[in-house]
Amino acid sequence: MVCPSDKALVYVYWGHWIVHLNTVEIYVNNEKRIRLHTGGYYPFLLDAGPVTFGYWQWLIPPYPIFSNDKNSLKLTLEAGKTYYLAYDRYGVAGLTQIDASIAENKIKNYTLSQELK
Repeated sequence: MVCPSDKALVYVYWGHWIVHLNTVEIYVNNEKRIRLHTGGYYPFLLDAGPVTFGYWQWLIPPYPIFSNDKNSLKLTLEAGKTYYLAYDRYGVAGLTQIDASIAENKIKNYTLSQELK
């Protein structure tokens, strides 16, 4: 996908994890937007400016992993730029901004997740 000059393009992805049935809900500015599966990605077209990305995930045995004000990822997006964010479940769960050269090689092997309606 090509980033339009008046928007920012943000890819969010989650690599393959041990439990392939797990999903993580990704929030943009406190609004639940997608349910990302392991080995999945989703491209967001967003307005330039400050944005906060968060997440929510249930694990087995059931207990939640979720972002809060301290561990949400806050970015200031610029129009015409592309960003890559990875959800990581190894060690401490969270979203991390990833270099394009690494992320583009990973995403091409993943499947598109669906936006929640």
